Amino acid sequence: MRIGKFELPFKPQQVLIFGALAILVLLLMDLNNRLTILHEQNQQLTRIMGEVGGMQATDFALSTAVSAAGSEVGVEGVIREDLSHVRPGDIAIIPIPGAEGTPTPNVPVLPAPTRAPNWMIWRVLIFGK
Repeated sequence: MRIGKFELPFKPQQVLIFGALAILVLLLMDLNNRLTILHEQNQQLTRIMGEVGGMQATDFALSTAVSAAGSEVGVEGVIREDLSHVRPGDIAIIPIPGAEGTPTPNVPVLPAPTRAPNWMIWRVLIFGK
């Protein structure tokens, strides 16, 4: 193509094709960036959903424990087991540790086996004696 006295080394169609390719490359780079962000956010969502599930299970367990502790059976269990209270007519049995404590069992000490010298082991393996 010629403009006045100057001649350009490329045609206008080549400029348009090069521009379109440049825009296409930029769009692909942006798409790749967005896909990377999407992947990271999906991983984060999966991790958070797992944490939420664990927290919901903990909430359920704690609410069950609170409702059980507020019932008459739960209160009676705490009073009887932790505070050692008895009902009228019950006999309380409280173990009293002895003055000596738990006796230590006598375990006989066996002598450690002695190892035969190598030449005796080889003799038995070879000759069978």
